[in-house]
Amino acid sequence: MRIDKKRQIGKRLKSIRTMQQYPANTQMGFARILGVPYRTYQDWELGKSKPKYEMVIKIGNLLGYNPAWIYFGEGQARRPIGERKIIPLRKAENDS
Repeated sequence: MRIDKKRQIGKRLKSIRTMQQYPANTQMGFARILGVPYRTYQDWELGKSKPKYEMVIKIGNLLGYNPAWIYFGEGQARRPIGERKIIPLRKAENDS
């Protein structure tokens, strides 16, 4: 039985999210960091829809993951350390 591609992407996104520190390890926090509505991110993770490849590239660049692994399940999950971009995650303006 073939698992739906959207669900496979959702499982990989969830595995990335749950490895982050609070608040980025919550669906709400991760969505906020990515600049997408919470419901949109939740639908990706549940396999109801999938992100555009441009968003997958953004996630890969922000967190050091291989976009091909996120989207297609191909290659290594993490990029080699020398190829990772370190981008500090800042709090949203309305967070205190």
